[in-house]
Amino acid sequence: MILGDYNGLSIALLVFFVLYLIYTRCLFPRFNKPPGTFKGNFDHKHPDFIQRRLRKFPPPYPNGWYKLCDVTDLAHGNIVSVTCLGLDLVVFRGKNTQHEGAIGVLDAFCPHLGAHLGQGGTVDKGCIKCPFHGWRMNTDGKCESIPYLEPGCPVPQAAGTKVYTHCVYNGMVFLWFHAEGEDPTFELMKVPITSSWVRHGTACTTYDMHIVDMAENSADYFHFNYLHGPVEVPLLKSLIHMTYNTKVFFPDDEAKRHTIYFENYATTIVLKFLTVPYIQKTRVTFDGPGVVHFDIQTPLGHMWLIKTNLPRRPFDLYSEDAWFAEPRTPRWLVRLVTTIAKGALEQDREVWQNRLFTGKPFLVKGDGPFPQYRKWFDQFYSENSVKVAQERTALTW
Repeated sequence: MILGDYNGLSIALLVFFVLYLIYTRCLFPRFNKPPGTFKGNFDHKHPDFIQRRLRKFPPPYPNGWYKLCDVTDLAHGNIVSVTCLGLDLVVFRGKNTQHEGAIGVLDAFCPHLGAHLGQGGTVDKGCIKCPFHGWRMNTDGKCESIPYLEPGCPVPQAAGTKVYTHCVYNGMVFLWFHAEGEDPTFELMKVPITSSWVRHGTACTTYDMHIVDMAENSADYFHFNYLHGPVEVPLLKSLIHMTYNTKVFFPDDEAKRHTIYFENYATTIVLKFLTVPYIQKTRVTFDGPGVVHFDIQTPLGHMWLIKTNLPRRPFDLYSEDAWFAEPRTPRWLVRLVTTIAKGALEQDREVWQNRLFTGKPFLVKGDGPFPQYRKWFDQFYSENSVKVAQERTALTW
């Protein structure tokens, strides 16, 4: 009898619970939007906004030098596959033949039947070997062997693949890109980094932004004070902060017209009343659109940052920071500077990724030299820049 009452009670509770759920969840709406929480539905990754940005911004792939990888990435027969600038490339280092030590930057797809040479391919006898049928391409793009050719039959001259102009610069492999296919119009600048300097490491990140924003950001003086505010030293925010003064220079030398440079002077304020002027001087040089040099001089040592920006696809910018320093420079100082630099860029990220390019900005007194900067950047576009961008970003046949 007691067991029967227990089962009846359980059934009654279950029925009550089901009816309660129907009453609260089905018959009446849920109030799930607290006041003041709605922020709209803007999404910078939405295809419609991306298309709008493509129409407003300059072409996504300006002519210049772009970093593909470090030389050390090619050790032990490693093949680096890179998608960038509307291209698919493979980078490898020859070994065991007359091509030993040579670096090749080739079109990623085998001219035979289109297999990707970097996906399953190997480095064999100084060549990259296709994973599909074993065709071997050397660092010059020439096909050296086809395993099933009849004895005595030469390899056809046209069997090779496209090779791209590149150079090795401070331990890094750079690609020359030009929409017209022209040879390099400038060389990367010489830097004081020697074999005695220490390479402290490389930091990498990606941004949903156009490469033009990276340089235009430096020409925008006022945003340093408004967006970033005083540069605060981590763990010592209440004691020390730094402010910057910036000057921009456009070289008159025709041989250096592909560069512009900025000089930043840091003033350190301690305990809000003790001012130490120019404790750190930084010279920022844009070496074409894809390379930025930061020459950082402090009383404790000399540092150098080589920042490289690679447009992988429209509004997909891959950025690397390679940090070098004199042996006497304390490691903690390098880490401090890298932390401050990273923090500033993260503040810029939200603006960059949600920005729409203004072709004719409404400028007022106090704005940076935007007209001069944009005139400078225009030199990295040529007649086919728009056509190349359209062909390599089209989604239709």
